[in-house]
Parts: sequence; C-alpha cells; structure tokens
Amino acid sequence: CLSEYTWAVFRFETFTSEAVQNAWDCIKREFLSSGEECGVTADYDLEYYLSDDSCEIWIPVISILGKEPS
Repeated sequence: CLSEYTWAVFRFETFTSEAVQNAWDCIKREFLSSGEECGVTADYDLEYYLSDDSCEIWIPVISILGKEPS
C-alpha cells in the first residue's frame, strides 16, 4: 500500500528504453532541478506503461513554499 502523496505526473507517447531515459533526463533538467515550488518527498517513483504505447512517470512531491504544488 502506498502512502498518500501529491504526485507530479509526466506522460509521453512511447515507452522504448530510450524514450524513458530521455523523459527522465528532461524531468531532472527542467522540473527537479528548479526546486522553486516543490521537492521530491519519497525514495521512489512509479513508471506506468499503458496499453496505448504511452508511459507515465509519477513522482511524489511536497510543497517547499507552504502551499500545494500547482
């Protein structure tokens, strides 16, 4: 059972290993490195491989400004 979190969800249209790695690179460069509104709150993340050949990466986040992430 997972704890309740606020999740940042990133969806992309293919789930080849290269596409997943490129998505992670983009998330780290453009979302996680900014650190302006929220930070990662758990030691894990989720990758959902959907039946329509798309993928979602879910990262649990917490506000660092005292407000809910947008």
